Amino acid sequence: MADLRVNDQQIAISPLYSLAVVLYLVLTPIQEFVARCCLQAPLQAFLPGTSLQRRLLSILISNLLFAGAHMHISGAFALAAFIPGIFWGWIFARTNSLLAASTSHFLIGGAGIFLFGIEEFVAAVTG
Repeated sequence: MADLRVNDQQIAISPLYSLAVVLYLVLTPIQEFVARCCLQAPLQAFLPGTSLQRRLLSILISNLLFAGAHMHISGAFALAAFIPGIFWGWIFARTNSLLAASTSHFLIGGAGIFLFGIEEFVAAVTG
């Protein structure tokens, strides 16, 4: 068990918390692989329209599906997943890099979940 210092106070980090961070680190690239490589890239390749139209529509559709996969938590959480998902879709479309989208997802999503407690915020807003 590791400890963390915040405002000169020692805070213990439980093994369960550490496990959650490691699982998030493992699952983030898998989520991005599914959303970007299995959904967004094929949609962009096969949708009709100009390159820009295909790019925008593929980002929108893949993120609607990505957000829908978070509906089991709540509709508000799905919306909270949709908004940064648009950003990660743009990163993937712009860089053609799964690593860039995954790293951003881990940093932004991890901060939202582990630092800012997005679940509590969403519960309070929808509560």
